[in-house]
Amino acid sequence: MIDVPLGEWFRLPRLGTEGFRRLMGAGLEYETATGFRVKEGADLVLLKGALESEVRDKVEFSFGCQCCGARTSCADCRYHGSCSIERSGRCVCGSCAALDLREHARAWRSLLAASGD
Repeated sequence: MIDVPLGEWFRLPRLGTEGFRRLMGAGLEYETATGFRVKEGADLVLLKGALESEVRDKVEFSFGCQCCGARTSCADCRYHGSCSIERSGRCVCGSCAALDLREHARAWRSLLAASGD
């Protein structure tokens, strides 16, 4: 399995020219010194399919929790069967999801205030 961290640079195995072009068109960007990164707003469903096809391995996105910032992934989530980061675009870790609703809303408002959204 290949972990693709959203918002961070990562490396992939060597790709052919056509595979590289396909991944760039699917939502990756590339810099020689740092590797690949998923573009903001990329279609993660399309990108996951393209990545799995090119690297011939399962791909899992990891991301920062929208409340506390901890790194997590859908593989760690009990709701993985009915929800995924590919469709929702934002998510919370298991610890934040377990908080009561008022605490969760407070953490969410705090995050939005800090990010300027």
